[in-house]
Amino acid sequence: MEVFAKLVPFLESLEGGNPATCTFSQYRLGDDPVYRAGVGLRSPLTGPLPEGILCEEVCGGQFAQFSCTGPYERLGDAREQVARLAVELALAVRPDEFSVQQYVTQPGAVPADEAVTDLLVPIE
Repeated sequence: MEVFAKLVPFLESLEGGNPATCTFSQYRLGDDPVYRAGVGLRSPLTGPLPEGILCEEVCGGQFAQFSCTGPYERLGDAREQVARLAVELALAVRPDEFSVQQYVTQPGAVPADEAVTDLLVPIE
């Protein structure tokens, strides 16, 4: 969440207000795990960005969606359970694409045990 702590004040300082429509994380599991924090935008950002912040389009296509209710600290366990379910359900996962955690309820907006996060797995 460090990235969001840096990103949110920047977005709120933009002329015309904060253009974010949603918050999410992208991740890849495995031998070389990757985690990236992100926000959906109404329109592309123009001008210089703070160090460590990138603006890019994310992949499209089909995703299998799983919803998780509870504290963010349990998302690691939920991701592992979703990975097992993907195997059990024989989903054709696109291994070169990022999976997504979309924060349906924004951090701090509801009690931790009521937080809802959608886990999206890219599939063919």
